[in-house]
Amino acid sequence: DWMCRAGSFRDVVGALAWARGAGVPVAVVGKGWNLLVSDEGFRGLALRLVGCLTTISVRGADLWCGGGGAAPRAAG
Repeated sequence: DWMCRAGSFRDVVGALAWARGAGVPVAVVGKGWNLLVSDEGFRGLALRLVGCLTTISVRGADLWCGGGGAAPRAAG
């Protein structure tokens, strides 16, 4: 029913607060790869992670990957 492109943590918090207040279920979508949706669709808020939430970086010995980051890029 609704789609939100969240490009910051503030966007995510705002969208989740709205959904909670409205009693709307939420599905978080990264790149959308391997995403299966019923023929009936999804009744709720699709929260698409974009912008800084897709970044991948190495910090010391750790790999930091945003929820919207590309899995092949993280593995490479």
